Amino acid sequence: MLENEYPIKVRYIGKTSKLTMLNGKIYNARDCGRGWYALIDETGEEYAYPPHLFEVVEDEKKDRRKRPVYHGSRQNGAKSGSPMAASGK
Repeated sequence: MLENEYPIKVRYIGKTSKLTMLNGKIYNARDCGRGWYALIDETGEEYAYPPHLFEVVEDEKKDRRKRPVYHGSRQNGAKSGSPMAASGK
């Protein structure tokens, strides 16, 4: 499983079912549309689940949008905050 395939970490808050989901367990998920999460459950297969069964622990895509990306030193004479400084080019 590639990390980019499942960029969201969600905690299952529903009732434990040893065959499918464990209460409190954190699963790697992806948005599969309409707010539902696709994830690999305890069966080892990917299934879609409704959002009310989870709380989001981490969302890589949203986290990346919130913080600016700076790579320490200025490269190619780019000023801090310019697109060249942010992209590292």
